Amino acid sequence: MYQEFIFEADAKGLKFKVKAFIGDAEDFGSLKRNGYSFLGGDGKEINTYAKRSEIAYVVTSPKVDVDDIGYDFNNFGIISGGKA
Repeated sequence: MYQEFIFEADAKGLKFKVKAFIGDAEDFGSLKRNGYSFLGGDGKEINTYAKRSEIAYVVTSPKVDVDDIGYDFNNFGIISGGKA
């Protein structure tokens, strides 16, 4: 399901393009705690929910189970695929 949206993959994890992040602050925090990072279009990490409109990519850490990615995206408000 999520494989078609992978933008990049390396030893650090998978990188996904994001169309939108529609989750709330709690969702943002849950994803961060579960090993996801958010990047802006400039490649800089976004660490606050207030900047959610700038999210262009989601990056998984090695601690993220690949079997959970689709579930996490669906339940925590990440709309991936296409152009960011």
